[in-house]
Amino acid sequence: MYRETVVIVFALSCLVTAGCGDSHDKVVGDYIAELKNMVNVLEGVETVEDAEKAKSKLKTIGEKIESIISRKENLGGPGPALEKTLKEKYGKQHGEIVVKQLDAMMEIPIRVRMIVQTVTKDIPQLY
Repeated sequence: MYRETVVIVFALSCLVTAGCGDSHDKVVGDYIAELKNMVNVLEGVETVEDAEKAKSKLKTIGEKIESIISRKENLGGPGPALEKTLKEKYGKQHGEIVVKQLDAMMEIPIRVRMIVQTVTKDIPQLY
C-alpha cells in the first residue's frame, strides 16, 4: 500500500512538473500576444480622451511584457538550434506585428501621440 502511494505521488509530480514548465516558445508566444494587445489599444486612439483611457491599458501591457522578459531571463538563453527554430516560427509574425504597431502609432495625431509615447517609451523588447 505504501509503495503504491509513493509511486502514484511520484508519477503525478512528474506529470505536473513536465506540464507546467515554462519554455522559450511560450515566452515568445506570450510576448507576441501582448504586442497584438498593444496594437489593438493603439488602433483605438484618435483623440486626447482616447489616449488618456489607453494609458492604463498600455501600462498594464508594459507590466505584462516586463514579466515575460523576466521569465525569459529565468530560462536563460536558448541554444542556437532553438533560437533558429523560434525565429523561423515567430520571425514573420513578429515583424508584421511590429509594422502594425508603428503604423498604428503614426496614425495617431501628433499632439495625442505624445501622451501615448510617454507610456510606451519604456516598454522593453524581448530580443
